[in-house]
Amino acid sequence: MIARFLELGVATERILDSIGFFEDLGFRQLATGDIWQHPYAVVSDGGICIGLHGTELMSPILTFVLPDLAAEVNELRSRGMRIRHARTGDDDFNEIVFTEPDQHCLRLIEARTFSPPHFDENSSLCGVFSEITVPVRDLEVATPSWQRLGFELLESTTDPYPHAWIRGNGIVIGLHQSRDIDQLSLSFKCDTTGLSALRDRGIEFIDDGPPGVNLVRSPDGLPILLHGN
Repeated sequence: MIARFLELGVATERILDSIGFFEDLGFRQLATGDIWQHPYAVVSDGGICIGLHGTELMSPILTFVLPDLAAEVNELRSRGMRIRHARTGDDDFNEIVFTEPDQHCLRLIEARTFSPPHFDENSSLCGVFSEITVPVRDLEVATPSWQRLGFELLESTTDPYPHAWIRGNGIVIGLHQSRDIDQLSLSFKCDTTGLSALRDRGIEFIDDGPPGVNLVRSPDGLPILLHGN
């Protein structure tokens, strides 16, 4: 059921600071449409698109494009999702916002809000994007709930803790049952050259990330996990 992944939406009070931060990481700003009435920008490295929203938002929010949304409200409820907001009028830009059992927020909208990126390769100093990292309380409960949304289970393991990888239309999500991961994050495979380049640009590394993982945080609080490769 889940449609094409569009962006990870993030609420920000300082949208220019957020754009500058991601540009320092090597992301590029994309051309956006005029769908949203609030300040809005999108940055991408070719692997992940991040929507920066200058408004109140259930943030971060996984956003997908799915036409004919009106038919999906009851279907989502039947799959155990809690509808937070639904706008499906003929004269509106249709959207549905809902949460899954671990209270992570997803949004379905009827059309794209920015032009598709065109990259020859991933351009970020963070390295290669690998997954959206999602903390869960119980992997055995969480995995089926995401599968009910149409995600495909790729692999699961209990080493060194219970976690699984699922794939949707255009995105890989890692479900992690770990005390060391308590926020939805972006994960990249980053080599020592990339880490050195980030330090040279004055990017601040934070010490409270998962063991063996470098952590930086955007001005809006989005954790970015840099795994060695």
